[in-house]
Amino acid sequence: MISYTSSEELHWVIDTNQTVIINQRNGDYTILSGLEGVIWSWLTLNYSYDTLLSLTNGLDQPNAEQLLHTTLQKWVQAGLLIKKEQLIHYG
Repeated sequence: MISYTSSEELHWVIDTNQTVIINQRNGDYTILSGLEGVIWSWLTLNYSYDTLLSLTNGLDQPNAEQLLHTTLQKWVQAGLLIKKEQLIHYG
């Protein structure tokens, strides 16, 4: 299972029309709006990838899975997210 987390250096404010993410260590910031802002707000609720995909599909977006994957990868590359692969242990 794949999950995502953010660096402890990041802080964010979710406003009506945008999300501002600030790196407290270096002062860099990113502004998200539209669907990117919505996806970030879902991430702050600790939704799983499957739930994110289901919600994105529910927005009637063309190529929702590709859009979600591309957005998350872009954020990993930008240092906004850390991708974690979790092993599932049975029994």
